[in-house]
Amino acid sequence: MLLDAVNWLNAAGIETKTFGDLFVLLLAKRVIQLGYGLETLCEAGYAGDAAPLARTMLNGAINLVYLAEADRDGRAAAYVKQEQLIRRKRIKRILAQCEADRVAGRRPMLSEDQVAQLHQDDVRVTADEEAKLAELARQGIVPVKRGNNPNTWTGFTERELYQAMNAESWYLSFYALFSDAAHVSANSLTGSLNEILQGVSFFGPQFEDPQFVVRASHQAVLQVLYQLERLYGLGKFAEAKAIDQQMLAAIGSYQQPEQAGD
Repeated sequence: MLLDAVNWLNAAGIETKTFGDLFVLLLAKRVIQLGYGLETLCEAGYAGDAAPLARTMLNGAINLVYLAEADRDGRAAAYVKQEQLIRRKRIKRILAQCEADRVAGRRPMLSEDQVAQLHQDDVRVTADEEAKLAELARQGIVPVKRGNNPNTWTGFTERELYQAMNAESWYLSFYALFSDAAHVSANSLTGSLNEILQGVSFFGPQFEDPQFVVRASHQAVLQVLYQLERLYGLGKFAEAKAIDQQMLAAIGSYQQPEQAGD
């Protein structure tokens, strides 16, 4: 599926004519690249550790869906603008922690030289961002967001974004469960419970069932192709659908032996 998706994307020859186009394609590339990482983990026996990666793929795909929905230039500008705000908050918290360390007589998390470098890097990156945003403004492109939340570039919380993009089923069936693994919740530890109770621990590849993370990867990657087809009218929907059907058939074939065993 991944190889077919790459070939599909390369053959499409999409041109980045606008700022929004650039971010659409960057997100598309990122989702597929993450798919390769997830596949590698599964093949090596680490499917149980791939849930956070699958979660990231879904986030990338839903971000692309949001960009492609409307005014992708303005929304891409908001994407960049929000990163600036996030970086400033992060730097402020780092500096506050350094000061707290000094007051408490601890070694600060950053040396004075590192703090100075942090400021220099922020000045440079901010100047680049402001220049880009100013150039976009001259072209009539200003940051816009559909929702009202000031803390995200979309104006939505994560769940609200999935709901707004008609993808709450993704959130409920995949994203919420994968978040347990990403946050190392108590629920994510149950797989090791029997080992601990028996007084043994096994490390390395576990060869757990990969189908759940693979299904999430499949949906994320194919959604990317469908959105690109819808957005740019590439005339490649039938090819994308064929990739989808082949993957669905493969998942079905994988499930059949389990059902027979049951």
